[in-house]
Amino acid sequence: MPTDPNQPDAPRADHRSHAPMNFRFPAILFGIVAVVGLLLLWQSFTEPEDPTKSGDLILKALAGEKADAVAEVEVEKPDGSKVVLRRAGKDDWTVEAPPVKARADKAAVEGVVTAVLGLRAVQYGELRDNPAIHGLDKPLKVTLRTGDGKSETVSVGDVTVGGSKAVAFVSTADRPRPMAVAKASVDALLKDAGKGVGHAADLARWTADYRTKAVFAADSRASGDDVTALKLTRGGKELALTRNKAGTWEFAAPAGWGDAAGSPDTAAAPGSLTGVRPILAGLTGLAAGAADDFLDAPADLAQYGLNPGNPERVRVELKLRDGKTEVVFIGKKADVKKDEKKDAFAPAGGKLYVQLEGTPGVVRAAAVGLDGLAAVIDNPTPLRDRDLLRDDTKTRIDAVDVTTSGQTVQLRKGGADWKLAGGPNDPQAANQTVAKALLDLVSQARLVKEFPATTDAAFAAPAAEVKLYADALEANADPKAAPKLKAGVVPTVLVFGKKDAAGVWVRRIRPDGSKTDFVVPDKIKVGAAPTESDVLAAVTKTRFDYLDPALPGFSQFQATKLTISDGPTVKNEVEKEKTTGVAEPAWKYLKPDAMKGQTADAGSVGDLLNLLATQQAGRFVRELGDADKGKEKDIYLGYGLAAEAPRLKVVVGLDAPAPGNERVYYLGNETDDKQSVFARVEGRPVVFTVPKGIVADRLAGADLRDRTLVRFDASKLKRVQVRGWKDVTGGEMLVREFRKEGGTWVAKQPPGFSVDPPKVDDLVRAVQGLRVKDFREGGEHPDHRVNPEANGFEVTLEFDGAPTLVVSIGAEVEGGAARIARVITAGTPPRTQIMTVLPDALKSFRESAKSFAR
Repeated sequence: MPTDPNQPDAPRADHRSHAPMNFRFPAILFGIVAVVGLLLLWQSFTEPEDPTKSGDLILKALAGEKADAVAEVEVEKPDGSKVVLRRAGKDDWTVEAPPVKARADKAAVEGVVTAVLGLRAVQYGELRDNPAIHGLDKPLKVTLRTGDGKSETVSVGDVTVGGSKAVAFVSTADRPRPMAVAKASVDALLKDAGKGVGHAADLARWTADYRTKAVFAADSRASGDDVTALKLTRGGKELALTRNKAGTWEFAAPAGWGDAAGSPDTAAAPGSLTGVRPILAGLTGLAAGAADDFLDAPADLAQYGLNPGNPERVRVELKLRDGKTEVVFIGKKADVKKDEKKDAFAPAGGKLYVQLEGTPGVVRAAAVGLDGLAAVIDNPTPLRDRDLLRDDTKTRIDAVDVTTSGQTVQLRKGGADWKLAGGPNDPQAANQTVAKALLDLVSQARLVKEFPATTDAAFAAPAAEVKLYADALEANADPKAAPKLKAGVVPTVLVFGKKDAAGVWVRRIRPDGSKTDFVVPDKIKVGAAPTESDVLAAVTKTRFDYLDPALPGFSQFQATKLTISDGPTVKNEVEKEKTTGVAEPAWKYLKPDAMKGQTADAGSVGDLLNLLATQQAGRFVRELGDADKGKEKDIYLGYGLAAEAPRLKVVVGLDAPAPGNERVYYLGNETDDKQSVFARVEGRPVVFTVPKGIVADRLAGADLRDRTLVRFDASKLKRVQVRGWKDVTGGEMLVREFRKEGGTWVAKQPPGFSVDPPKVDDLVRAVQGLRVKDFREGGEHPDHRVNPEANGFEVTLEFDGAPTLVVSIGAEVEGGAARIARVITAGTPPRTQIMTVLPDALKSFRESAKSFAR
């Protein structure tokens, strides 16, 4: 039996002494390592340098080329399908993928070009040599070709996750080993650039993604401002419009229709098209919303309303400023998809089926503001320009000539204001309101009512001719000189002809000589005016209407003297005291002699000064010119305005250097209608009218006497006595007497009366605040009832070093609108004045004898 080596007593076999030695395995291992080392050494000398180490651009053949040198981009999927993007001019690209050939989205294509030219490798630790590991066995191939024949292709494989560290794997023919680039650098190739992860060929943008969504090449952001011509055809009818040199629109068809309105009529019914700009905005805004809005191989155009024989199909032809012409057909309204019904941003106008001429495909385009397109082709009348002046003309008008009844009024713009030119005493300020009203009327939007056939008979006896010059005045360094027209400037002329049942006929003659007749309403509401303006009355105003009604003004705070003379007699003359440090210097009488030195009422003087400073001419009746020199005295005498013998003369002295330190007003005879008087101001040779009441009541009848009932220094007051209350006590007259002791009021009568001193001060202030309503002549009358024994209310004020004053409030007069007031000033003899005050004078004190009690 063999010996069991596991038994404890069994002898152990010695393998070292009996087994033969083996060297084959180490030799084989060493050989393998040597071969691998040689292979790695060979690879390092034969393969190109890894760009992840150098950071060079991946595309070597196109290194240094600019994006605008690339003329073609070809994108190919593993199955051989291709999209070719070709440059068509400096700024345009086309996308071609049979059967599609269409305009490409310039930004999308140039985004790809810029991205591919700029591809740079980045470090990526998990790169493997096997292309299939990184999706480069079936890549998305992108080839760039320049105009001079250079080209290079980059293959794009998988796209990884990783946010900002995500990569895409690429290779080129020169560098077949996989390389990593930042995923963001290939986003321009991917449909969902932010979220796409996987194989680039599955994520790639394709034909519809590179197509421009806009149907027309015209810039929709400019609402068609780059369109120079528009032609719309439908059912045998044609509407054609062209943009002229001035930038406005004219009808080419229907022929002879003249100007078309650029802006819409804001008062038009919703959905109607009344301006060229809204039509262009709607057309240039036609756009696909998504890739599935492109129907590249429609089976039957009739289902989209785009079949050539369809009378409802609209042919749209746009000519652009660069000379290109585009034709698009508009068919039926497209059905709204279920998902679009839920979309809050779905186009308000729905979608239309459209087709570009020469292409088989159909586009389902979002449409806004085109519901009235068919109607305006059938009847373009709403597009006719109803403005007499073009949109931009009013702001440029700086000269106007108005001819009516054989006389011409010249208006010239001086800064922001209008001036009169070409007449007596010109240049001078014009009536800004009248001048502006004329321009507002002739430039009123949509003023035209009808477009009659041209006929000279309507203008056989024109009511007025208005010439409107735009940018016509020479630069004028001298503001006092009359503005001059530039040589050769030609105006727009508006001739206002007959008035009939339809309205007023107006003929417009443009600077180019083109002539158009219109009918406008005889009365229109201009701007925000509350009433309508009579058109003929507005355009037939005379020079007198355009004279500035403002009279030489002044600030009433500049006034130092006011003199009112009735013929040779000075009725009132007051002068402001020359004092310093006084906020409101008093006005003192100079005339009449009996009032000299007395205080005039500052409020009344101020009211008259304000009246004169703001008074305007009512109606101009005479303007004196060169032909009247030497005859002024006789002319003015006929109106009662001669300087030597005016009916009324008012002179305002001003704190200003001469000349200009006076304003002199002459007021003369009544007008025939007895409602006004003739007037003039010194320094302006015109005769005008002012309302009669201003002269009779405010100036000739001015009463400037001081309307403060009593003036006194309350600090010198030592005794106050009040008597009255007989009408509230049942017949007993009460007396309250207070004396100033130790700086406070102390009751002296009745004995023991508990006085509240501030209430006495309230009475004193109330008396100081009393104002005269009217001065009464004829002395005191028993009916005045100012005596406290006859229900009057009497306040006696006794002073240190000043005369005692007695103020009494009596009966109501003027139907309760006033009360009699009496003032007695102590003296030899005492001076008594009767006046009226407001009916509530001292009311709170008159009603209760307790008004002074604590």
